[in-house]
Amino acid sequence: MVIQRIQSVFLLLAAACIGVYSFMPFAHAGETNFTACDALPLLIVSILTIVMLLLNIFMYKDLRKQIRVAAINSILVIATMATAAICALTSLNATLYYAWLALPVAALILTIRARRAIISDRNLLSSADRIR
Repeated sequence: MVIQRIQSVFLLLAAACIGVYSFMPFAHAGETNFTACDALPLLIVSILTIVMLLLNIFMYKDLRKQIRVAAINSILVIATMATAAICALTSLNATLYYAWLALPVAALILTIRARRAIISDRNLLSSADRIR
């Protein structure tokens, strides 16, 4: 069993970034601001991303599965950004707030950092097993 370290913090911060992004206005059309609650596809992808990020924290008993789920989380964060852009440009006929796109980018960086930390934990455990 692996004691969780910095990757838990990275994954929790990534989930917080996506959570904040979901409730902040990501686009505007005239006087109207749109949040993820206004665009159902973005809301679904955001909730799925947050749930997967939080579930990944508790998969510490199987590091290979945790590494795979972290890679899937990276793809989901990219899907969140793409869905926001597609919703804003097609169905809402709005323009994006590009400043708020920094939150999903930060979540992507944190997810990648968490995956690297998980890989280093796996390598540390395998080297410790060789010594025994």
